[in-house]
Amino acid sequence: MAYTVVGHYNAGLVCLSFGIAILASYTTLSLGQQILAATGWRQWPWLTGGALAMGTGIWATHFVAMLAFELPLSVNYDLLITGLSLVYAVLAAGVALGLVSRIGFSWSSLSAAGIVMGLAIAWMHYTGMAAMEMPAHMSFRWPLVGLSVAVAILASTAALGLSLQARRRSKPGDRWLAPLAVLVLGLGIGGLHYIGMAGTVFLVSSTPIEVAGVWPDLEGRWLALAVGLGAGLILLSILVTLRINQRLTRQRLQTEALSQSELRFRILIREMGVGALLLNPKAEILISNRAAQQFLLLPTADGAPLVFGQAGIICREDGTPFTPNDLPVQQAIAHKTPIGDVIMGVRAAIADPPRWLLVNVDPQLNEVGNIERVVCTCSDITIQKQAEDAVRAVANREKAVIRIVQRMRQTLDLETIFAATTQELQQAIGCDRAWIYRFNDNWSGSVVAEALADPMAPSTVADPATGQSLLDRDDCGAREMQNSGFDEGYLLLEDTYLQETQAETYRQDRTYHRVNDIYDEGFDSCYLEFLERWQIRAYVIVPIFAGSQLWGLLGVYAHHQVRTWTRHEVKMVLQVGAQLGTAVQQANLLRKTQQQAQALEIAKRAADAASQAKGDFLASMSHELRTPLNAILGFTQILHDDDSLSDDHRDLIAIVNRSGNHLLGLINNVLSLAKIEANKISLDEAAFDLHYLLQSVDDMLQLKAEAKGIRLEVVQPPPLAHRLWADEGKLRQILINLISNAIKFTAQGRVTVRSRLRGSALMLDSGDSKTHWLEITVQDTGVGIDADELSYLFQPFEQTQSGRRSAEGTGLGLSLSSNFAQLMGGTIAVTSLPSKGSTFTLSLPVGAVTTALLEPTKAERSVVHLAPHQPHYRILVADDVAESRRLMRHWLEGVGFEVREASQGEEAIALWTTWQPHLICLDMRMPVLDGYGVARQLRQLPGGSATVIVAVTASVFEEQQSDCIAAGCNAVLPKPLQRNQLLEQIGCSLNLIYQYAEVGHADDKTDTVSLHGVDGHSSSRDQRPLSQADFKTLAPDWLAQIHQAAQAANDRQVRQLIAQLPAEQKVLAQRLDRLVNDFRLDVIIDLTAVPTAPVSL
Repeated sequence: MAYTVVGHYNAGLVCLSFGIAILASYTTLSLGQQILAATGWRQWPWLTGGALAMGTGIWATHFVAMLAFELPLSVNYDLLITGLSLVYAVLAAGVALGLVSRIGFSWSSLSAAGIVMGLAIAWMHYTGMAAMEMPAHMSFRWPLVGLSVAVAILASTAALGLSLQARRRSKPGDRWLAPLAVLVLGLGIGGLHYIGMAGTVFLVSSTPIEVAGVWPDLEGRWLALAVGLGAGLILLSILVTLRINQRLTRQRLQTEALSQSELRFRILIREMGVGALLLNPKAEILISNRAAQQFLLLPTADGAPLVFGQAGIICREDGTPFTPNDLPVQQAIAHKTPIGDVIMGVRAAIADPPRWLLVNVDPQLNEVGNIERVVCTCSDITIQKQAEDAVRAVANREKAVIRIVQRMRQTLDLETIFAATTQELQQAIGCDRAWIYRFNDNWSGSVVAEALADPMAPSTVADPATGQSLLDRDDCGAREMQNSGFDEGYLLLEDTYLQETQAETYRQDRTYHRVNDIYDEGFDSCYLEFLERWQIRAYVIVPIFAGSQLWGLLGVYAHHQVRTWTRHEVKMVLQVGAQLGTAVQQANLLRKTQQQAQALEIAKRAADAASQAKGDFLASMSHELRTPLNAILGFTQILHDDDSLSDDHRDLIAIVNRSGNHLLGLINNVLSLAKIEANKISLDEAAFDLHYLLQSVDDMLQLKAEAKGIRLEVVQPPPLAHRLWADEGKLRQILINLISNAIKFTAQGRVTVRSRLRGSALMLDSGDSKTHWLEITVQDTGVGIDADELSYLFQPFEQTQSGRRSAEGTGLGLSLSSNFAQLMGGTIAVTSLPSKGSTFTLSLPVGAVTTALLEPTKAERSVVHLAPHQPHYRILVADDVAESRRLMRHWLEGVGFEVREASQGEEAIALWTTWQPHLICLDMRMPVLDGYGVARQLRQLPGGSATVIVAVTASVFEEQQSDCIAAGCNAVLPKPLQRNQLLEQIGCSLNLIYQYAEVGHADDKTDTVSLHGVDGHSSSRDQRPLSQADFKTLAPDWLAQIHQAAQAANDRQVRQLIAQLPAEQKVLAQRLDRLVNDFRLDVIIDLTAVPTAPVSL
């Protein structure tokens, strides 16, 4: 029967075994790093040491761990097998490390090395167990055995991977990889042994008995300690050797790197473009590189040391030489301080251009403050210095040009500009002479300005014969010669040549010409004599262009000495020449502008005088015409209302009234046109009803259309929810003019009026914004207008051929309509075909106003008398025209006012003082003291501000009406006066209450005709209207006479001619009589007009 022997571990020896394993792992991995770092044969010593360390460590770990396992049996070890296990461990470790030294960083190679190392560890372990001799039989649990081998392989692979990663990475955060690799390998070695021991079973046949061992005199624990101590000493010795070698290696590498660095530094110093010198405290040059030798002109051969500054000529930036003690090295040694950024020039000879160096010196001091050596560097900055000099030259040139230009801009007087420019240019360039040469129209010329450095030098300006000096020399013709350098050529500046060629070279090439020495140019003797006369040795000449026209030349000259003109000097002369051309062009422009301004001033004075005369004429005409019309229309109205007059007298008065209104209409048209031309007309915008406006115009002109036998059709737009905001009066006048013209030039057919509203459908609360467009078209089937006549259709006093044939009108209607439309922000467009008709389209911007915002319409009322219980009011009428005073007195006294009259301004003031009227009706145009003077004086008198002053003026200009208000008037009424207008103004000013008689709706106008006929019966809708067909049977002479009498507004003659009609024309006579009674002579004019056949215009 077999019994299982159970043993136990000594904890101390177990810990010792793990310690040996970790130490062995650390040593092995450290040697592995060294093996990887070495190459060739240098790997073999480290490979041998690594194999010994790894094999000894693994064997010691195993042996100490075996001794830590205590059994109740006597255990002996076979020395041969035990020795072989150590040899196997060393050999296996060598093979594993050899593989590690050759693997790359791929996973396949790393896995192979890990497997070999793990198997080597396992092989050593199980070989060592085979050396055990005991009275028991060993049996293995193969899963645990396999597990132990796997742990060894995985630990080896992981340790190698971590070690390689630690070698590859150098960041501070990766330092934990190497210790982790050691720990993993150590635990793997220990884990292999103890897992393997756990998989081993010891069996005996009877109760265990103690058997004497081979080494009966040795204790197992002491043996384990001895083995562990020996292995540790071996591993530590190997580690010490490794560390000593690593330190020696680092020192060797540092020495090699230092040598390489010194070599590279020496090469760099020798080959670099910056000069470097090492000097002793005596400023003697000990070492110098090639650049320093080249810069400082140092000899290349070895010899006695040179003191800094002995070779070459060293100068400052201004050209002055350095003294030996002022050199930067000597200054640094003297003051024992660094000196930097010293600029010095070095040249071999005085005539040579200097090489400019930027020098820095640093003295090196010892511990006691004495100079041991001096380091000096120098950089070649010649190119930078030249660039700086060029920039400085450009800046100086620009400053000089700006200064010259500023002098030019201080005036536009050419003589002052020329004098200042030549003086500034001569000083800026430092030349001996500068002059300006001007061409004449024939390409001759003369010097117009000159500046001399030497006042005693001969002046070309003072000698008018300069240009003529060579004209008398037949053997001295001017010529072009090719010049050297960057110039484009040389042109001899002589009048004969310039005159013959018309300065062709300058005009075409816009070139400049430079001569550094006249004796090097091959000039002929006559020209050299000419130049020597003026002491000229070198010069630069540039053209002066005024726009594209060659105006003259600008030249600078050097006397007696050769001068090399630089690019910057040439560019400065070119810039000044260009600015002179601009100045000449501006001066010419100023001269032309002044001439134009003078002409415009003369024209403006003439226009102002004409405008003033026109204004005075219009004002005078307005006053002179409206004043008598005021009396005519006013008294005819009074007489017409007088019931005591006979019908015959009423007819006569009606003729006068119609004639006066006709004359007033003509005057208003002329004055309206004058106001438009003078920009003295404004808009009077208000809300109005478009439907009513169109209906009223229809009512006004319907009878006139019916009289000609044509149809007037006014198509009303769809009902609107709002009223429109615009100038209704001007819109009405435009429509009347357009429709009247259409009726006038339409013999048959119809006139159609259509309207539409375009724009936003939103309801607005005010009429300030014009959000809609009103379009009204007037289309007729008349004679049409030729295309050639459309261009002047809207010109004042211009008529088409058909208009002239009609012998009616003044040619103002369409002109006024167009101007009114433009004033309202709109347009009138026309399309027409001869013999087909015309279409006029009016487009106006209008606003939309809700009906809630409008005041209710009131009926127009005629004032009858002052209401009862009113105060007794005194009114003073001041007018130099007796008829005007009588008219107003009649109106005012008839209502109930107390009235007094004054024919002059002084009389008005005297009556006011004594009578104290409540209100004054003051004519503003009176002799001696006019109404303005009366108003101003009254306002200055005590109590004068309480009196109401109503200005009565015949002026149509709004600024004159504004002058009335400014003079102190409270309100302004235009002549001719309307009775109700006057009374309403007085009532409003004095807060009066009247008694009224209703006369009709407020929207009814005096110049409109109601829808009822002239006989008070039904309109033309119930009775056929008269047409020209009703007059075909009448005698042409009779038609011509009545037509002429109607045009002359001669009612009496018209009635006499109607009475001549035969009895069979009684109905026609009655209807004509009614037209005369209703003052519709215009209808008779249209009915009796000779029909106009379509004419090709």
